[in-house]
Amino acid sequence: MENDFAGLFLRALAGLSPDGGEDECFRGREAARNAAIGRMALSTGLRRQEFTYLLTTEVPALPPAPTALPIPFPVAAGITKGRKYRTTWIDYAALAEVHGYMDLFRPSRPRVHHGARLRAGESRSW
Repeated sequence: MENDFAGLFLRALAGLSPDGGEDECFRGREAARNAAIGRMALSTGLRRQEFTYLLTTEVPALPPAPTALPIPFPVAAGITKGRKYRTTWIDYAALAEVHGYMDLFRPSRPRVHHGARLRAGESRSW
């Protein structure tokens, strides 16, 4: 995809106008998620099937410091074409944007309550 079009595509997903300002006509939801996932799709080159079944736990960890080198992005054999494990790459900025969304809106672990177990029909006030 041409860089100019890719930039326009990502700005549209983020709810921005072509010049990067806020688009008053934008009526979408989850603009931050859309932009992060769109950037990840462009950066990794994941196929539609791979992208659809990707779990948050399969997204590589963010390196502690920004790097100019691409980061390996393993793709599980269960979701790849031909059921063969493969590795693709993602740039640091795209991965950081995805992790920013995941950290804010998709906690990787459910909240755990370390108390008495609930039985069916019981409730607990938090």
